[in-house]
Amino acid sequence: GSTETYKLPSFEAWQSIVPNLSYNYSVSFGDGKALRDKSDDVEIAGLRFYSKGDYEPTTMTVNGSNVKCNVALRFNGDDPTEKQYRSAWLYSWGTNAVHGKNVNGLWIYCINVADRQDISTVDDLGQTFWDQNIDSAVVRFFPAADTYPGIIHPSGVYWTASDSRDLSADSAYALFFCNTKCYTGYGDFKTYHFAVRLFSDRPVE
Repeated sequence: GSTETYKLPSFEAWQSIVPNLSYNYSVSFGDGKALRDKSDDVEIAGLRFYSKGDYEPTTMTVNGSNVKCNVALRFNGDDPTEKQYRSAWLYSWGTNAVHGKNVNGLWIYCINVADRQDISTVDDLGQTFWDQNIDSAVVRFFPAADTYPGIIHPSGVYWTASDSRDLSADSAYALFFCNTKCYTGYGDFKTYHFAVRLFSDRPVE
C-alpha cells in the first residue's frame, strides 16, 4: 500500500550527499587536504542550487570505535534556500552487518544544524559535538561494490543517472569511495557493471 516511489539519482542529487571532487582533492578519511568553501551544484527534493561546504580530515570516536573520518559543515552559504539544509556531516569507512555478513563500505552521518547559532565553522564539529548529537543523525551505509578494473583495495562505485555529454560518449558520472576517501566524478566506463542506489522521491523528515 506504499505510495513512495524511487529513482536513479542525478549527478547533482549525489553531490548533495558526496561533493564533486577530483581524485586528488577527494574527501579524505583521517589524513589529506582540508577543503574550504567547496562549491557544489546540488539537487534536493527536485530543487537545484549551488551550495558551499568545508571539509576536515580527522579521527573521531563513533559509537565506541576510533575511526579515521572527514567531518564537514555543508550548505553553509548565504542563500536562504541553502540555509535550510545547513548540516554537519561525518564520512568514514567501516563495516556493517548485511544479511548476516560483515560488509565493508561508506558510512555517512548527517545532522541538520540550520538553527544552531553556536556552530559557525567546521571547527565546531569536534568530538564533543558528535558525542552530544549523533543519536539524532540520519545515517546511511553504502556497501563496497564495483567491478572497476585495476582497483586493488576495497572500493565502491555507484551509478548516477547522468552521462558526461561534454566529454566522450563512453563517459558517465558516479559516486566513488574506498577505505581512504570518497568523491563524485566521471570516467569512461559505461560498459562496467557498477552498483546503483535508488533515492526516494520523499525527503527525510
